[in-house]
Amino acid sequence: MVDCGKGNENNNNDNFSSLIEMRASYLDQEMRNRGYAFIKTVKSGMDSYQNWFSANKNKCVTVRISNGRVKSIVDSVLVDCGKGEQGIQSSQYKDLKGWEAKAAYNTLNQRGWREIQRYKKDRLWIVWRHNQTGQCMKTGEDGGRIKEVRESEKCN
Repeated sequence: MVDCGKGNENNNNDNFSSLIEMRASYLDQEMRNRGYAFIKTVKSGMDSYQNWFSANKNKCVTVRISNGRVKSIVDSVLVDCGKGEQGIQSSQYKDLKGWEAKAAYNTLNQRGWREIQRYKKDRLWIVWRHNQTGQCMKTGEDGGRIKEVRESEKCN
């Protein structure tokens, strides 16, 4: 991820300059208000990089957070948000391993997956069916994170 700093915020009618130096704890609501969905966080050294995706704009942005404050927001390639060159790969799910569970579940819903069943074994398992493809899979959550993602037969 390239950090272009404060002077290279997004154009395309997105003015993120008011978010620079804002406390990171307020970022989630601000980005959602602007039509972006959280995708993932990657840590590097003392900084965190968050990817956010706007389905309406088919646009991915990366937010750099340092010392609890937003330092920059830059345009990113769609692949950084788990999207292909042709837009959302709706039946995709294997990229969710390691994600924060709530973000993963929101992303699955956005991609057309619907929860079918929950059960507790060694961890919380949720079985999902894709609306368009009928594909079936399950996520294994432990400690608030997705630890396993695999195909499932339990959709019937």
